[in-house]
Amino acid sequence: MPHDEAVKRIASLPIVSREVMQGLLPELRAHAFTVSGLTKASQLSRVKKLLESVPAGANWDDAKKQVVGELATAGITGKEAQRRAETLLRTTAFRAYAATRYQVLMRQTDVFPFWQYKTAGDGRVRPAHTALHNRIFPAGHPVWQRIFPPWGWGCRCLVVPLTKRTAEQMGVQGEELRAKGEESLPADGGLLKGQRQAPILYTPQEADLIEQSARLPGGISIEVEPSWGRAPWSEKGNLRPSWAYLEELYKDDAEAFAAFREWAEKTEISKGRTVGMWIDGARKFKQPMHRTSGGLLIDLTDAEDAEIRRSMADRSELRLGAAMKPLKDDMAGHEQVAAFEAEVAKDSHENGATWGLDGNERERVRSEFTEHVTLKTRFMHGAVTSHSHPNGGPPSLVDLNNLFDAMPVEMRIITADHLHRVRPGKAARPQLRLRDIPELQPLLQASGAVAESLGGSDSRKGSNIAAVVLDWLARNDYIEYERIPR
Repeated sequence: MPHDEAVKRIASLPIVSREVMQGLLPELRAHAFTVSGLTKASQLSRVKKLLESVPAGANWDDAKKQVVGELATAGITGKEAQRRAETLLRTTAFRAYAATRYQVLMRQTDVFPFWQYKTAGDGRVRPAHTALHNRIFPAGHPVWQRIFPPWGWGCRCLVVPLTKRTAEQMGVQGEELRAKGEESLPADGGLLKGQRQAPILYTPQEADLIEQSARLPGGISIEVEPSWGRAPWSEKGNLRPSWAYLEELYKDDAEAFAAFREWAEKTEISKGRTVGMWIDGARKFKQPMHRTSGGLLIDLTDAEDAEIRRSMADRSELRLGAAMKPLKDDMAGHEQVAAFEAEVAKDSHENGATWGLDGNERERVRSEFTEHVTLKTRFMHGAVTSHSHPNGGPPSLVDLNNLFDAMPVEMRIITADHLHRVRPGKAARPQLRLRDIPELQPLLQASGAVAESLGGSDSRKGSNIAAVVLDWLARNDYIEYERIPR
């Protein structure tokens, strides 16, 4: 089933080299992306997009075949390619689901105060995971930071939320079966013999002992694999560990943590962006304030909240980024653009048009609806395009994605009150998507939460979010932007 939060989580993973991935603390590896054997950024990017498609609703087998095809371009073929593709899909997609599922379950603990561990029930389940099958622990107990699936490479286990009554009934039944010497419940008939075991309901005190010793009563270790690290959902409301969280986690090994921090501040993920800068992005959102329409909790400081609200409230004349050229300096016959804009500014339906720099009109469209006029991006490249927003909103997120996709010389948006001029900035590149800018993702979530708290129509919320994004993109040289009263 489609799962928007899981898609967003995979999209936000920065692509790193194998060397950078190996240098990350285990707790951070769940938040970055690489594929052993693939060295080109374009290959890694295509594989990541294929993995995004799974929680978006794509067919698993089709996605796997395409990943295998990408691996083949690097000389990885046969069973090895099949194995890697399966591991990539399971690990990346399952982690993305788990990161949001954990938070959803945590919000439901008043209804489901217990969670039960379930394995996939086949011969590929590792012993420690098999030993946990049917075990029931209090919901959200620290032991789940060790064992909340997936907690190892290729883990396919699941967590089932239980009501208090159901958990207690299952626990009693399990005790009775064990007393009779029966090793399994009838419902476990599909499991392998060694995996058939009655449910065991652990008290909070018993769960404490298991978590502290990292062992089940039978002696089987539930120590997390060193290469995996603790769960990526450890910090409530924050899907990526911050410096503060990591420092607390490594307080007993301060020397190792200091060495990692020094390495992180000088090691680049991409040009001009170090590992340390990437982790710094998680420092935001300290004080719980807002919840998105999807239920995701976003934490903002008062200053961050005020800055977002300022961007949303600002509807006056504005110039961000470099001073923009007059249109006449780039385009012959620019007067016809102004004539078109005067004609459509008060139309209740969206209108759009595109002109070449020679002044020739390439396309003109009037939508059947008040919104969503569709212009062909192939006409927009290296051209000037203009369309109206009868709702009065600024350039939308869709408009910005189209800007980066087509790279026109200028995109113009007309409302009854303003002319919005947008041009690609120094940091823009063809076919860029907003979701491909990791630093922007926390701000998108935060502005969405603030927009929800302010209320209003969906169109108004969208305009508020777009205003914040425009401001950020311009200040970070992705666009040049000018808003002029008409």
